[in-house]
Order: sequence, then C-alpha cells, then structure tokens
Amino acid sequence: QKTPEAIAKSTRIGANYISVEDVMYFSQQELGIVADIRYVDIAARWAIDPDEIRITDGVKAFSKYGTRDLNSGLLLRKALNNERPRVYRTDDEGNRYLDVTATAQAELKMRDIIDVFQTWMIADPERAERITKTFNERYNSVKRRTHSTERLDVTGVAPHVLDMLRPYQNSGARQIGSGRNALLAHDMGGGKTLTSAVGAALMLQRGVAKKIAFIALPSTLKQVEAEYRRAMPGARILTVDDKKFDAKNRARFLATIATSSYDVVIIPSSSFTRIGVAPERYISYLQGILDDLIAALRDEDPRRADAMEAWVNSPGDDRPPRMGRPTASVKIIEQQIKSFRAKMRRKRLILAERAKNKDKVLNFEELGFDALIVDESHNFKALPFVTHLGRLSGVGGGRESERAEDLYLKIQHINEVRGGDSGITFLTGTPVTNTLGELYTIMRFLAPSMLRRMKITHFDAFVANFATTETTLEANVIGRFRAKERLKRFVNGYELFRMNSTFTDVQTAEMLDLPKPKLEDFEGAEKPIPVELEM
Repeated sequence: QKTPEAIAKSTRIGANYISVEDVMYFSQQELGIVADIRYVDIAARWAIDPDEIRITDGVKAFSKYGTRDLNSGLLLRKALNNERPRVYRTDDEGNRYLDVTATAQAELKMRDIIDVFQTWMIADPERAERITKTFNERYNSVKRRTHSTERLDVTGVAPHVLDMLRPYQNSGARQIGSGRNALLAHDMGGGKTLTSAVGAALMLQRGVAKKIAFIALPSTLKQVEAEYRRAMPGARILTVDDKKFDAKNRARFLATIATSSYDVVIIPSSSFTRIGVAPERYISYLQGILDDLIAALRDEDPRRADAMEAWVNSPGDDRPPRMGRPTASVKIIEQQIKSFRAKMRRKRLILAERAKNKDKVLNFEELGFDALIVDESHNFKALPFVTHLGRLSGVGGGRESERAEDLYLKIQHINEVRGGDSGITFLTGTPVTNTLGELYTIMRFLAPSMLRRMKITHFDAFVANFATTETTLEANVIGRFRAKERLKRFVNGYELFRMNSTFTDVQTAEMLDLPKPKLEDFEGAEKPIPVELEM
C-alpha cells in the first residue's frame, strides 16, 4: 500500500483517480481561475472550455502559473491531457512558426502547475486520505500469482516428459492448467512449447477446456506437432496444413473440426486468419472504434466531429467533408476515421457477397474452441487503438494489423464462452520491444476486465496513470525549431508490474541458465580490444 507522500510523488495531474471536484477546487485555490471542468470517460480527456474560463486572480493566471499567451486555465487543460503547450506566431509573409521563447516559458509555467498540484493534493489530510484510498483500492488490490515448481502428475502426459521438466516449466504448466490467462515470456530455448503441451493436458484433465487451438508459425508447424505428440501420446491431435486449407477444402475442413472431438487442433497462423469471425462481431468492433474516434474529434473540434460523423454514416459518398486546414492532432484522428470507415465499407461488401454464396463456411464461433494457445504472440502486437498522443514518440499503436484484430475478436469469443478473462495463453521471448502501446495491447488481450475495473478503457488513461512525458526543441532542415514530445519515464511502475504479474511469467536467459557451447579460442585469431569486450 502506498502512502500519501509516495502517491503525490508519482501522480500526474491528469490521472483518472483524481476527482473532477478536486481539480476544480485546485484551479480556484491555486491558479486564480474559475472554470467548468469535466472528464470525458469515453475519450479519457479533460474538458475545459477556453471561452468560459473566468479569471479571479490576474497575477496567478497570467504571471505565476500562466503567460500572456496562455493563461493558467489553458495550461491546466494542457497538463490534464498530457499535452505540451505551443505558442505560434505569423511572420510578415504570412508563414506560421513556433515561438521558441514563448513556448519554453509556457512549458516552465505548466511544470510549475504540475509541481504545485503534487504539493497541494496532500496538504489537506482529508483530501490526501481520500485520494490515497482510491489509488490503493484501484491499483494495489491485485496479488501476484505464484505456482508450485514441484513435479507434476498429469494424466495423458508421458512420465519421462514430466521427469524432464525444469522447475519453472512445472510452474508455467500449472499456470496454463489453471485456465487463467497466461503469458509465458521465456527466452529462446526455454521449452515454451513443451510447457504449453503439459499445461494443455492439465486443462483437459481438469475439465477446464475441451477443445484447444494452438496457433503456430507455418515454419514451426511440424516441430510443434512433434512436441505435442511426444508429450501427449494418447491425445486426439489434428494438424491443419496450409495446402489442405485452401479455398476449395476450407469449408470441409472447418466442418471436420466442428463435428469432431479433438483435444488439440494445431493451426498455422496463416490459416488461422482465414477462419472468419461472425460478421456482427467484426462490424460491432469497427463501429466501436469509429464511435471512439468521433468522440475524440468532438473534444478537439465539435464542428468537424459533426461533419465527419454524418459522413461516416452516409451510404455512398467516399469523399470526406472539406472544412479547412486541421490542426496536427485533428489530422491524425481524421486519418484514422477515414481508414476505419473504408475498412467498414469493405467488410460490408464482403459480407454481402458471402450472403449470396450458397456454400456456408463456418465461423470461428461455430468450431467449438474454448481455449487458445498463441505461439510467438509478439507477431500480433499491432492492435490499433484510439489516442490523442499520436505525435508522442514511444507510444506505438499507429499501425493497423488485421492479424492482430482477428485474434482480438476471437479472444473476445473465448472470453464470452468462458465467462471471463481465461483460456488464453501467449508464448513469446520478446513480449515488449520498445513502446508503451505494446504493453497496453498485451493487457487488452489478456486482462481486459482488469483494465475496466481500474477504469482504464482508453490508451491515454493508461499513459496518464503510468508514464510522464517531456518536450524538447529540435531544429528542422531550414533551421526552425519544432517541439518534439517523448515518453520520459514510467510512474507507478510497481503497480504496473503487479498488474502484469497476475498473468505473466518471465524467464530471462540469465534466469534460465541454459547450457551454452564453449567459445573456441583459435590460434592466430585476433583478440578483441577491451572496448569490444565491454560492448
């Protein structure tokens, strides 16, 4: 449990465990303004109407916590939404440019607002206790799961396989066998496939699952099949081959999967994506994203949002409305709206063609799977999400991957069948490479209920609670400066680690301590210099 002082130190002013009432009182007491402040949950945005900011203390609003260009209310809005202030001017030729000095001044004043808020939030004991209680109930109410490393006894698994399992594999197999979602982040050579096979057998033995789909890379399909048959010699295992899964044979093959009582069906990822989901599910998913994008745009520019919403819902016009030059953030949102509208229209055309086809092809929901094991799950990390922070380096999420969307929708079905977040196992040696968006995506796949319980239904809320940003000024090719925004560091890192530890089992190369071949020292070979050894 965190103390008020520790929470104040790691709290960013826009964190969603801070109440609207507290932010309003802070603005009146410290910033010299009165404003109607709202939190728009669907977009994870704080709303302050610039035209309705009333100045009650000019020194605080324009000098102590603001500038002539941006008063303390406008800077508060920027700080709440994790945005950086920018001051632009127009030169004699009508060209717009960034005023570096005024922008840096505004940045310093906003930093002062953030600092004084951290002091203010714990200055009153009652307020400090209330915020602390909300934080701890929301983020410190989860416990890291641990599983025994003792030898397993699993019906259907060859005894010699159980004897050869390492302690961490016994623990990982128990985690999978519990039926709860799991991410085995074991480094290469750690035996993830064998661990998953024993875990799958444990699920079947306990009745936690009846039919499991294993998603493999096409290049490792035979290897996975051999490992599963070695571990589960008596199991009913079907391996799907890409050649047998062409358009001519697909309907028959899917019917075989649906009507037969296989324990495990091993499917190459290339074929898995060709198994469609129910049309209603995909349309609902796309419509939800478009609704979120329109809501995000409405927070930026209500007039453009109304026009774009009417265009999205129009049946025929492919040309978006023309409304003048958008700001950078509005442009990013509108590009996403165009992309998802086009995807929605393509999907509707495909569904219309499918309806004319007399040969019915079964959807994923009709195949009877109640558990999924996904090998090399990092290949599915490009799941799109809505964000106002598209210009922020280190965010990720700008790419769209139909493969990731397809898996996300199929996981939704498994969750519905099982009545919660369970039955999904990810296997990978590289769960996160270099963006916060990848960590958020993993939690959307494996812990969506936890995110909802913690009121993190939007990526921007995730950033507000677990990261801070910084702005640096960089010169472009013609010598003019531009503001570059980056994620600076994690905050509340212990809580984020605990949340992920409820489903993640990490085994690094150092932890595995696997045998390595001895480096041969050939006579006459050049010796590395000390700098190379350090590298």
